[in-house]
Amino acid sequence: MKQEKVIFTPRHQMGIDMYQIINRLAGQCFNNQSIVIEMGTVYRSSQPQDLILLSLRHLGIEAELYVPLGEAGRLLGLDLKHLEHDYIAYVIAQALSQYGIEFNSCLGVDEQELPLLMTCQLIMGEINIAALLQMDSLVIEPDYLQASFTSLPTNLSFTTFSTLFGTSLSVDEIRDLSVNELVLVYPK
Repeated sequence: MKQEKVIFTPRHQMGIDMYQIINRLAGQCFNNQSIVIEMGTVYRSSQPQDLILLSLRHLGIEAELYVPLGEAGRLLGLDLKHLEHDYIAYVIAQALSQYGIEFNSCLGVDEQELPLLMTCQLIMGEINIAALLQMDSLVIEPDYLQASFTSLPTNLSFTTFSTLFGTSLSVDEIRDLSVNELVLVYPK
């Protein structure tokens, strides 16, 4: 029987403190009457992309946000790929400075180089931005933000998969099994 060794390397390593922060924030919705932030999940992607790094400093919250270049272009109504960084900073200041959002830099990064990020939706009046929130830069003052859980629809279906046993058969051996062969299965 041919066996292959697989080596897993973690993308992010986090301590118990970061784990507890993520658990506490996932699915939360923060509202300070000007900005609503709906927190999502830990961000995972395997492909490099161009991002814009923004700073959010508003009543009750401070954070660093990564916004994909395409999302920023959709938001501003411009193709940002060929624009100078100073002009992008000017356009973002014109559109978003009233909400405490400032331009920091444009990045073309590999996902391995990014810090731990969570997906989020920023809703500011008619503006809705899909962003990635840098977890270790997040500062929340609960006196100014109303926190609640994002409400999910009651008819939402939920599916899980669980592996209760392991096998020492290879994929080819499993495919070659006939209906007359017996395979013994036992709990792990």
